[in-house]
Amino acid sequence: MGIRLAKTNLSPIGLDFGSECVRMLQVINDDMPRVIAAAQAELPNEARADVNSRKQFLEDTIVRLLREGDFKGRRVAASMPAPLTHVLHLRLNRGDNAFLDAEMEEQLRGRVPVDPTQMVTRRVDVAEVMANGSAKQEVIAMAVRRSVVMHHVDILKRAGLGVVGIHCEPVAILEAFGHLFRRERDKEKTTLFIDLGLQTTKAIIAHGNQMVFAKMIQVAGEHFDRQFAEELGIDFAEARQRRRDQAGEPLGEEAPPELDRAQRNHAVTGAVIQNAAPDEAESEATQAAVATEHALQPIGETIPSGGEMLDCLIDELQLCIGYHSSLFPQRRINSLVFIGGESRQIAMCQRIARALKLPAQLGDPLARAGRDAVDAPMVNVDLREPQPSFAVSLGLCRLPTNL
Repeated sequence: MGIRLAKTNLSPIGLDFGSECVRMLQVINDDMPRVIAAAQAELPNEARADVNSRKQFLEDTIVRLLREGDFKGRRVAASMPAPLTHVLHLRLNRGDNAFLDAEMEEQLRGRVPVDPTQMVTRRVDVAEVMANGSAKQEVIAMAVRRSVVMHHVDILKRAGLGVVGIHCEPVAILEAFGHLFRRERDKEKTTLFIDLGLQTTKAIIAHGNQMVFAKMIQVAGEHFDRQFAEELGIDFAEARQRRRDQAGEPLGEEAPPELDRAQRNHAVTGAVIQNAAPDEAESEATQAAVATEHALQPIGETIPSGGEMLDCLIDELQLCIGYHSSLFPQRRINSLVFIGGESRQIAMCQRIARALKLPAQLGDPLARAGRDAVDAPMVNVDLREPQPSFAVSLGLCRLPTNL
C-alpha cells in the first residue's frame, strides 16, 4: 500500500552536497517522520578534483535521482559543503541582534580568507561569558562565500528545483536527532556528535538539542587513506578501497562481556537504544535513532595506536571537549554519537571512544523515519542497514525554510 501524502506535511527535498556523495531525502514530517524517497550517488574522482566536472556531474545526477527516486514536487533545502564552510567561536560585545551581527562581521574580518561582506553568515548564540572583566556573548559564527552559495543554487535551478532553504551542516545534524531531546529532563544531556566525513570531521556539542559548540576539523577520511597508502606502499585508490572493505570490523575480539556475538553485531550496526531503563524508555519506535550505548564503548587494551592522523584527530577532539569545559565547567559530556560515512570504520570509532573515555553510539538518523518506507523508491540506499550519512539530509527536511 502506498503512502498518502499530506501536502502540509510533505517536506522539501533535503539535499546534502557531500564531499563523497550527493544525498537526497524526502519525508512526511509527522511526529514520527516517514521516508517517501531517498537516493544517493558517489562523486567520481574527476568530479572531486575539478570544479567544472563536479558541477556538470551534480546537475546530471540530481536530475537522474529526482526521476529514479520519484521525489514529489520541486522544493529543495540544501546544505553547503562542509569544507567550504567556516565555523568559528567568537566573543561579542553585548547588544541587540543587529549590533551582534555587525560585531560578528567585524570580528570575522581577518579571521576568514575573504571579506565578510562577501559571505553569507549565520549566528548561533551560546551563552554569556566573562572575558577581561566584562560580559560578552559567546556565539558560533558560520560563514560561506556568497559565490559558493550562488554556485550551488545555480546547480539546483538548472536541475529544475526551487530553493526554499540553505543551511549549514551542524544545524541540520542537530535537527535530525532533535526527537531525542524533547523531554524537559533531556535538556540535561550533553552529547558530542562526531561527523566523520571524507574531507572534514565536524565536532558538535549540544545541551539537549541546543548547540553550544561546533568546529570543522581538517582531519578526515582522505587523510587516513593517504596515510594507509604510504604505510602499505600502494596507490591512493587501492588504499581507499581496502579501508572500505574493512569498514565495520572492530578491533580485536574483545567486547562488553554481557553481550553475546549476535548482540555485539547488532550493537555495532543496529539502530535502537536497547538498554534504556524501563521507567525512562519510550516506545521502541520513538527511541530508535542510535545504536545501544554499548555499541562502541572502548574495548580492551590491545587497540593499536591508529597512526599519526588518528592521533591528530583525537587531539583536536580533546581540545573541543576542553573548550566546552571552559565555557560550562559544570556540564560533563555524557556520550558520543558517531555519524558520517567514515563512522562505518568501527575500529577507528572504538579507538576514539577509548581515548576520550566516553561511551559511544553509532547514529542512524533514518532508523525511525524508514520504518514504513518498504515501498518507497530507494536509489542506492538500503534502509535495512544503518544510514549514518543521512543526518544532514534528514535535518534539512525538518528545518524551517529560510528563503
